[in-house]
Amino acid sequence: MDSRLPILFVILVGMVGCSYGVTARTVPAGNVYSIHDSKIPGTFTMQIAGMDNCCRKEVRPSGYVCSAHNYPLDGGDALRSSIQNTLSQVFETIAPSEGQGNVIAVSVNRFDATIRFAPGFWSTQAYSTAEIGLDVKAMRNGKAVLSTSVFAERSKDGDGGAFCGDGSQVITEAIASATREVMERLAERLSNNPALRAQN
Repeated sequence: MDSRLPILFVILVGMVGCSYGVTARTVPAGNVYSIHDSKIPGTFTMQIAGMDNCCRKEVRPSGYVCSAHNYPLDGGDALRSSIQNTLSQVFETIAPSEGQGNVIAVSVNRFDATIRFAPGFWSTQAYSTAEIGLDVKAMRNGKAVLSTSVFAERSKDGDGGAFCGDGSQVITEAIASATREVMERLAERLSNNPALRAQN
């Protein structure tokens, strides 16, 4: 058998378009470096903005392999949940309102994912990169004490499947990895900020 036939099969399959949904999952901060043993004291109002339109994407492969396919993604709910879980690890009390002048506001400034495929023997190899960026503002006792940004970019690779469908799982893993990294950076930036801990 001609050794080129499996690769040709993969390329031809990739020219028939299909849609494979990407599932984003909640990934709060894991390993957080903090110089403090306790959470930030007090009750803080949590405000999360920019979630409605930030995280709906239709990821399309770069290159010719699997180029007819698309991978719809809506990561808004998972990212919101990740932020909520992370903030609860850092602050003593998080409330949707009535923070008594203590406010933590997080907005999404970047949420993106890419994927490309390489032909293999009866299958494809998928490579995905995800980028997530957050703007963070905080007030303590009505006074602005923090304005910063955190960003993470992570890549994953894996079997894309003979029909390119497994690429959705590779995108999922790339997003999960970037989410965990940006949540850890968010938690560390907040936990180690002395002005957020000042109670006067």
